[in-house]
Amino acid sequence: MKHILIIGLASMLVFTSFQKKNEVSISFEIKNSDPDLLEIWDYFGSTALSVSETFPDGKLVIDKPCIRSFRYAANSKRIFLQPGKSLIISFDAKNFASTLQYSGSLAKENLIYDSLQRRIENVDYSFLNAQRIDIALHSIDSIINVDNVYLNKLLSGKQVTHDFIDYAKASIAYRHACFKMLRIEREKSVTDSNQYSFLNHITIENEKYLDMPYYRWFLDYYISMEANTEYNKLDSNKKLSVEALFEEKLKAIGNLKNKNIREYSLAYTIISRLKAKGFKDFYLYYDYFKKNNTNSTYSELIAKKYNKMQLLAPGKPAPSFTLVDVDGNLVSLSDFKGKYVFIDFWQTLCSSSAKELPHYLRLHSDYKNENIVFVSISVNVDMNVWRNYVKENKNVGVSLRAEKYFMADVYKAYQVPFTPTFVIVDKEGNIIEPLAPKPSSKEIRETLDRILKSK
Repeated sequence: MKHILIIGLASMLVFTSFQKKNEVSISFEIKNSDPDLLEIWDYFGSTALSVSETFPDGKLVIDKPCIRSFRYAANSKRIFLQPGKSLIISFDAKNFASTLQYSGSLAKENLIYDSLQRRIENVDYSFLNAQRIDIALHSIDSIINVDNVYLNKLLSGKQVTHDFIDYAKASIAYRHACFKMLRIEREKSVTDSNQYSFLNHITIENEKYLDMPYYRWFLDYYISMEANTEYNKLDSNKKLSVEALFEEKLKAIGNLKNKNIREYSLAYTIISRLKAKGFKDFYLYYDYFKKNNTNSTYSELIAKKYNKMQLLAPGKPAPSFTLVDVDGNLVSLSDFKGKYVFIDFWQTLCSSSAKELPHYLRLHSDYKNENIVFVSISVNVDMNVWRNYVKENKNVGVSLRAEKYFMADVYKAYQVPFTPTFVIVDKEGNIIEPLAPKPSSKEIRETLDRILKSK
């Protein structure tokens, strides 16, 4: 009755149900919550679904253990789930980090996994990149040993499932294999094949872990590594093709032996390209996907994403919005009718946004006297952090802030895949470029010059 007594003081989301053997029961108990801010990551780990869309009655049907992620506003956690088990996640939305608690039959597993994640993510990249390649690889081996010792300490005296132990150990192995591949690939001059010998001690094609983010990252890095190797063998003329590397990636996927791994990798790669590059030449690879995929779930997912992106196709009306600027004024897209609009979706905590900032400032300076307005829309949770950053570092054009982080209506309407994302709107309020070139690219000035010179 305790939760019922405080329901008037705190908004709570609680899902409970009787579960079957192939279901896991998940409950959220959240004080001071906004239901719109709670989401569960889907299979691809890159598209969020609301809780009600994913499992409206609190039951998630799974046929094997898996790692999913949930997000509340800017806070996210990976969670271990298992058929026939239960997990209750509770926290105060105003103080997520210090109030997060797990209970239910999977509480111990998730407390351990939470600690382990923090450990294996805490790698000094600058140190590894500064070392000679052999020293860097040896350092990663040492980190793997230390992380396994740390895991054993966390497990000591705890009654947890055997599947969880397996997933925890695999998380360490595949995460650090990613580090090794990234470090080796960074060393372009190194040709010592022995450096890749660690791949002989890890299962590359392991569909058991397809629901584990660390394995999926490993798989994507491995495929990219194979594609880069073949791309570097191409003659200079073939390398001129803008799609040469992508096509080598498709070949690398085609060489995978496990059908489920191959189809997952193909679907992930195709949908990633659609999100990153939009419709340009997409039909060529869409046809390739349809010929080489038999998984109806993947087909439906890509078709759904493709159809949804059609809403932002060139010529379609740009979604309207009204947001607050740094001075507290309401600003709408319609205010700029008669001008071209260059929209920058970003946030202060995004390293990629930071890298684009000097180029963005330079672009604004070069085109500030043209018939184009530069509009930045941030999803910073803290308004003061955003306002101070803008006034000190990005006080050009029009700066707006959207509430509710990536669940903001304007970010959903523009289907922002990542930050920074850039969009160009014409003088009538229609989409010109749903995924415009970055300010740092040479293409952006060609694009803006062409648009400004058109009728």
